[in-house]
Amino acid sequence: MLWIYLVANEIVNGLQTIGTVFNIGYGILGLTFLAWANSIGDFISDLTMAKQGFPRMGIAACFGGPLLNLLLGFGIGTTIKCIKSPNHVMELNLLTSVEFICTMFLFASLVFSLVVVTIILRFRLGRTYGIVLICLYVTFVIVAILGEQNIIHSPRKPF
Repeated sequence: MLWIYLVANEIVNGLQTIGTVFNIGYGILGLTFLAWANSIGDFISDLTMAKQGFPRMGIAACFGGPLLNLLLGFGIGTTIKCIKSPNHVMELNLLTSVEFICTMFLFASLVFSLVVVTIILRFRLGRTYGIVLICLYVTFVIVAILGEQNIIHSPRKPF
């Protein structure tokens, strides 16, 4: 476990150095390079499962792996933070434009997927839906980069 922490720490330090040298914000680095590097293993394994004739397993892994990572990552981290705080509460303040943009895109994409997949497509996913999701992601990255560069702004206190 220690070596995983050390390698991850060095990767993050390397990205911070690249961001400092090229004047790229940490938010952009996290939204792009770190996210892509973190997801490439899942992408290749899910694609391999689908090409070997197990598309249901590939689709389940697309949702199951990141969901497990998200639930355990946030769950354990939030639990530890709550236990360590004096009043056992953790405040979440979304004050920056990028945090607000990320939250709104996440909410919008989840609601969009819920409506489209369940009501419109009736759980029959095709190439068009994949292209729509890729376009949504590209739009998200562009808007997040514009927010990180302070070209677009969110309300001062969104919540």
